[in-house]
Formats: sequence, structure tokens, C-alpha cells
Amino acid sequence: LSNSYGFIDTKVFQNLLFGMSSNGETPVYPILDPIYYELTSNAEEVDIKIVDSLVFKKPMVSKTHIKVMQNEPPFYVNKSSMYSTRFITPDGKEEWIFLASSMLVDNNYNTSTPGFHLNKWSSIQEAINSISDGIIYVKPARYHENVLIDKPLMLFGSNSTETIIDGDNSDITLKVTSDNCIISSLTIMNAVIGVFIEGNGNIFIDNIIKDNRVNGISIREKSNFTRFSHNILGFNKIYNNTDGIFIFQSSLYILYNEIFSNNIGVYLKDSNSVIGINDISKNSLGIYIEGGLDRNQVIQNNFIDNSRDASFHQCRKNIWLMNYWGRPYLLPKIIFGSIGLIPWINIDPMPASKPWSI
Repeated sequence: LSNSYGFIDTKVFQNLLFGMSSNGETPVYPILDPIYYELTSNAEEVDIKIVDSLVFKKPMVSKTHIKVMQNEPPFYVNKSSMYSTRFITPDGKEEWIFLASSMLVDNNYNTSTPGFHLNKWSSIQEAINSISDGIIYVKPARYHENVLIDKPLMLFGSNSTETIIDGDNSDITLKVTSDNCIISSLTIMNAVIGVFIEGNGNIFIDNIIKDNRVNGISIREKSNFTRFSHNILGFNKIYNNTDGIFIFQSSLYILYNEIFSNNIGVYLKDSNSVIGINDISKNSLGIYIEGGLDRNQVIQNNFIDNSRDASFHQCRKNIWLMNYWGRPYLLPKIIFGSIGLIPWINIDPMPASKPWSI
């Protein structure tokens, strides 16, 4: 199997949505060129299954058997969909590879680039504006943009350290107003708010959110009282913001993140969220929960080297369980807060004796 573009390192996303392949990896390649089958692959047959890029389930939509033959015509991928290929070798072993056609973004593209303004773009926003859904793959560079995603799509950087969206001290670097987007492998930085979400079911995985003056990531109820839910923040690094994550009258899942060196790591106000298996460290305040919606679940996190690990106000029923609080505790861990002007406590009844591996 051959094509001209490289590997998208989004293993966490792939494993969450498709599961592990037999060899423990599920590579995803962005493709625009023809895909050629060669006899050197020693595959006896190939199954091609087309999977809609916005229906996240195991590929079961359609199936075509293709015998690998000398001089077999290439098959062309000209639609933003997810494809899977299954290679069967003569001894019965099989290997899966996922393929995805995509728009490509590189700030070095120009009018002399073949495919410019067809499937190759010099800015992220231009690529978004050109499609109704699908996949955008951003090559390594620093992009000085304010990006608006107003349609369901996948936005992948080549890797989170070298693919940077710089807001240049603007209000918002990346704003999402659609449902069901995936944003992965980007650095998002240098604005009042790094990421602002007004949608449901969006997934942010393997990003760096840093150096924003107020919020790294913000999800808040709209002025028409629309609340947002089922968003996922996973495997991100969030640091050097005033509030790393700020949630107001919405709910989400905050899982497997490194949240450090912020004023407040996680700030939940009138929220009902799950905060689990995160490293929350070196913040002035690790987590602060406020307001009447008090069914947040804070489970199996590491609170290490914060000036203060946790506090709350006006909420009684949050669940704290099996968190590591910087040292072993023989007795339940008491979290101090307040109800109105009255001091109050929440309790982690089973604090972890050692840090969780994250």
C-alpha cells in the first residue's frame, strides 16, 4: 500500500473510536492521491469498508473484496470519508489500516502548488470554509489565525508540539459552534480564551492549550439558556492560563489530562461533569466547584504540589473518590469549602495511597 502523505499520530483517538488492531496500533493515514496495491504486499485479498467520517463505530457499512493482481488499477479516494483496509496473508494472518481522505493545510502552499484552493490550503480557516464536513490535516507550522469551526469535522495537526495556532493576543484562538467535531494534535495559544466551545459531543484529544490570559478552555451556557453536554477533553496538556478549564452551566468529561501551572486548574460553576484520571499539579488551586448543580464526580485524579488542592462553594453532593492528595492518607480526606457563609466539608472516603499512572 502506498501514498504520498504521512502518518497521523492520533493513536489515542483511534483506540477510543475503533479499538486496538491485532498488533496494538491502528495507524491512520491522510490521503489525497490514488492508492496502489502491489504484489510486494503479499496480501491475498483486501477488504475495503467505507465508514462515514462522522459516525464513530466499527467499520461495518459496506464491504468489497479485491484480488491483488499485477497491474491492478489504483482505487481513488475523492470523498472525505474514513476507509479501512484488511490485508489477509496466505498464512491467514490479517492486518488493518485505516485511511482518511483529507484537506491539507500548509502555510507554504501558494498559487504555484498543485491543487491549491482545491484540496490544499495555506490557512486553516480557508480549508474549513471549503467543506461541509470531513477531515482537515494541518502540517507543522505556526498559523496566526482566529479559527471558527461551525460544521462537524475532524481537525488534525501533524503533532501537538509543532502544529501551532497562535491567536496573537486576540479574544479567542479557536471557537467551536458545531456539534460532533474532533480536534487533535494542535497547540492552541495566546489569546484571552484559547478554546471556546458552544456545541455538544465534541472531542478534544492530545492538544496543548497554553499561555491564554483568562481561560485555556471555556464551555459556558449561551445567552438563550442553551446548555452543552457530552463534550470530551482527553489526553491534553493545559498550562499557563488563568483558569485551565472553565465550565459554566454545562457538563463534560475531563479525562487523562495534565493540568498544571494555572491559577485555577479546573473551575466548574453550575456544572455536572466527570473529572477523572487527571494530573492536576502546581496550580494555585487545583479544582474549584461552585453552584447549585452539585453532582460532579471527581475520581482517581492526582493532586500534587498545588498551593491548595480543592475547594467548593454552594454545593453539597459532589462525589470525591480515590483521588491521590499528594501523600498517603490512612483516614478519609476532608475537602474544605462553604455553603453561604458557613464553612462546610466534602469527603473523599477512599483516598489513593499512591499516584495513579496517567
